[in-house]
Amino acid sequence: MDKRFIGVLIISACIAGLAPLAVPYFQQEEPEFPPEITADEATQRLIAAQQTRPDRASVRPVAVQRKRDNEVPDPTEILLAPETGLGLGWGWNAFHGEAIPTQCVEFTRDKPFKGQTSALDFSEVNDQYELQAAMDMSAEASVKSMGYDVEGEMKFSTETNISGTSLTYLIEAEVLNAPWVALPPGEGGGQSVELTPEAERFARQDLELFKDICGTGYISATYGGAKLSIVVDIKTTSQESRSAMSASVSGGGWGVKVSAAMSGSSSSDNKKASRDINFFQSGGEPEVLPTTPEAIVTAAETLAKQAGKAEKIFRIAVTPYEVLSNWPREENLSGSEVEYEELAALWGSYRALFTDLQAALDTPNAYVVPYRNCANTPCTTTFLPASNAIMMTNLKALQDEVLIGLDRLELAARACVTAEELCETNTALYRSPYAYQVAMPVRTCLLVEDFSPADEAAYKTARNDVYLAVYGAPIRTANSPDEQDHGGPLIEEFFPEIELACDGSGLTGTAGAAGVLPIYETMMVEETAKGRCALSSLTPGCLSNADISAWGERVGHHSLILASTKEVEAVREAAKAPQQTLHSAAANCAFLKEPDRWLVGDPGAPLKTSIWVPPVCLSTVEQLIEGVAKATAEENNQNSNGG
Repeated sequence: MDKRFIGVLIISACIAGLAPLAVPYFQQEEPEFPPEITADEATQRLIAAQQTRPDRASVRPVAVQRKRDNEVPDPTEILLAPETGLGLGWGWNAFHGEAIPTQCVEFTRDKPFKGQTSALDFSEVNDQYELQAAMDMSAEASVKSMGYDVEGEMKFSTETNISGTSLTYLIEAEVLNAPWVALPPGEGGGQSVELTPEAERFARQDLELFKDICGTGYISATYGGAKLSIVVDIKTTSQESRSAMSASVSGGGWGVKVSAAMSGSSSSDNKKASRDINFFQSGGEPEVLPTTPEAIVTAAETLAKQAGKAEKIFRIAVTPYEVLSNWPREENLSGSEVEYEELAALWGSYRALFTDLQAALDTPNAYVVPYRNCANTPCTTTFLPASNAIMMTNLKALQDEVLIGLDRLELAARACVTAEELCETNTALYRSPYAYQVAMPVRTCLLVEDFSPADEAAYKTARNDVYLAVYGAPIRTANSPDEQDHGGPLIEEFFPEIELACDGSGLTGTAGAAGVLPIYETMMVEETAKGRCALSSLTPGCLSNADISAWGERVGHHSLILASTKEVEAVREAAKAPQQTLHSAAANCAFLKEPDRWLVGDPGAPLKTSIWVPPVCLSTVEQLIEGVAKATAEENNQNSNGG
């Protein structure tokens, strides 16, 4: 549900008053764009940037700056209020997302409407970006949370860890009181909100000074109330229980979804899933701090009463100065659409990748890694234990590469936040997150069938033992005394994190691996892509079905990035040479002689010079690349010598 349903019409009416508003004419300037770079140039810069972690003291911003090229001002926006405080009529700096404690407009403060509006939302999220988008945070706010220390709701969204293989749900309840609005001044309502005489003089004489003092717009309404955000991270014990959990949460209305996510349902046999529940409340005056799923739901149900008693401003409307009748210039102050979306989306994906890789490195015995095996013909995809020495080395290298990307993204975020112009991210300078997704480890339990009755009994025994250790009493059932007398919750409400061993027997052999490969592809590629598409078809990371299938073909492969498409073609041509056997006792890589069998490029991404090869064929392809480079150098040397 879009919570921006209030305000835009209200603000427009209040600005205009009762009389028509003369709209100033804005002359369109010739847009100034940074010079474009070719695909090969972007590839070379990507290769160079991925070699080592950047020096934070000397790195230059990755983002490029641009000036506004719109003919009309930005419309009134509904934004999250900063934790630093603000007031109605204050200035607003759109570039930095900050309130300025200066009043540059003449208005009357009033609350023209009464009553409350409420909303309940339930969303599934895959990473920090989707969490912040579901919480109605702007891309600018997301970027700011990347580059600097933040507080309140932004801090909650940033510090809540989200795993790509868990099921994570956001439950939100929001109650908005009637807004305080900046109305035209005067007893009769006046004609419109206007710049003060002093602010009008600043705007006419020195636009940069005006921006420093007044910002790019003013806060034209404040929305107080209360909001409760709950993030439930569910770690299931098998693929079957994961599917059952997802189905139980997806069905029914809001109450059914919340019940299934918070405490499970006996019909779907998902009560044994481990849950990590985090909540954040903004506004209101709760009588007690909720510590159980039931208490959190109760807090949501009493939110309307809390909002009336102790409201907090957490949404604001910002109106650009250019729409005011006495705006004295043709130039616009604020930027056109902010190009922060791609930066925020990339950061959310990279953050989830780093978190999941660390979990696998901490407990490698619980994870397996996809591996494209070409010992026989045709090649097949298998899964190897993450504890394998080679796999551990590969995972550490993969995490280092992701960490480099995180460093660069956070530096770009800082550049965007401090820039005097709005910034745009060149995604060609970053690797698509899916390039790492198809090599990610996954918990073995999520790829095998559900546990046997013996495993179920083992789980219950372990759970009961943990309950006894925590509360010093036997389990409490529905027939037991109440919680105050007993000292512990109902056993059905107790979810200790107990990991049952998965030996991976379902993954052995070609048939076993082939059976779980679609599960892996769905979790690692399709679910992420569909989650992005659910936000918008233009959301970064939203893939077509063809691109999803193409990434699935790359599962278990290693990738090499070449400098240009010309080099890629030269390597493929070299593989076709008769003297190239491309076969050894350890691997049969003869399929590389067929150009159509090569996997080239990152699907749906700007990078077109990546070569995806099975790990056992990696040294073979590296030899081909080395041979092409040597031949090219000799040819260039002959040409330079006039030969």
